[in-house]
Amino acid sequence: RLERWGLWAGVAVAYVLCAYVLASHLVLSGDAMSRTLSAANTVTGRDPHLESIGFVWPPFPAMFQIPLVALSRWFPSLVSLGLAGTIVSALLMATMVASVRQWLEESGASRPVRLCVAVLLAVHPFVLLYAGNGMSEASMLCFLVIAANRLARWWERETPLDLIACGLALAMAYLSRYEVGLSILLVVAAVFAEGV
Repeated sequence: RLERWGLWAGVAVAYVLCAYVLASHLVLSGDAMSRTLSAANTVTGRDPHLESIGFVWPPFPAMFQIPLVALSRWFPSLVSLGLAGTIVSALLMATMVASVRQWLEESGASRPVRLCVAVLLAVHPFVLLYAGNGMSEASMLCFLVIAANRLARWWERETPLDLIACGLALAMAYLSRYEVGLSILLVVAAVFAEGV
């Protein structure tokens, strides 16, 4: 338990610091800022309501920011610098790294191997970038790794709960980025082929 939560907390703190550095130097994309502003409109807009998020883009990246954006009255940089989005992407990417470590533990990997792989994944340049830029890739990758882990567990143990968890994780990934639709079709085909 200490290994699991210690790794997650350490990676999350490092990613939040990385996110702060990127946001304070205005290294954020327009898409990340627009999702933060969509979240802000649901809380602090002229007519605050959930539909202010809009559904042109998948809703989860903006919805996850709503609790942080609600604090923007006391911490304006959460919206003005886009810190709400970068904090959310940092926490989700830390969860993705912790999920990979858990998957390795369930697969029987030794502690040095799983920690080494988790640390190498955590410091990968693209993982660092998406952990700190406030984009939706962190959310998508987090839920795809969880879905893949649960699918692998279902193949091994054939428990319905794992397949349900896989489906829920895929749905959350789809509500983060629409490109996940192909992954959903592939998982459905794999599960169907396994049952035939």
